[in-house]
Amino acid sequence: MSISRTQIILLVLIIALAILFFYSRSASTPESALTTSTSQTISPANRLEFSTLNPLYRFSAELDNGWRAEYVPTTEAINIYNQGAIGSNLEKSQIFIRYFNANDFLTLTTVNILSRESTSINGHDAVRYEIEKKAGVANFANQPSWRSQRHSVVDIRFAETNPSVFYVIARNPSLSESDFEDFLQNTRFHND
Repeated sequence: MSISRTQIILLVLIIALAILFFYSRSASTPESALTTSTSQTISPANRLEFSTLNPLYRFSAELDNGWRAEYVPTTEAINIYNQGAIGSNLEKSQIFIRYFNANDFLTLTTVNILSRESTSINGHDAVRYEIEKKAGVANFANQPSWRSQRHSVVDIRFAETNPSVFYVIARNPSLSESDFEDFLQNTRFHND
């Protein structure tokens, strides 16, 4: 059986379209590729396992539809942003999460602590802060601009052992407190 030239061209076109379809489904967005971050789009009431972005982040949480989470390698942070907003991923940031290892809660010497309240988040010791970058200190590099302004932060202790990982979860002031509380309350840690 011989194959005609038309059949060969048609077969090549079908293979090319299949490759293009597969590549477009699995490729990162150009902006993500530039920052060499890993990101995931979240569908409604979908639980994201943050350890898939970086194994240091040992928890999961439900995110709103249209939100995306990415790992930011320059600060070893997780950025959660509204995919539909305008601007860079960092400027679309709603929640910015970092971590540190210590025996107790710590705060940076570069910020003023305007309020501090000990609390518990899902059975984990936590501290809520209202902070503001000190005057004369340079803006925090590779972080959303709102991190250099007055905003709220919750530090959550992962384990009771010493040292422990502490997760620093910061809220963009434009994000409602109730949406931030929903995020905190549906967070599930791997050791729960």
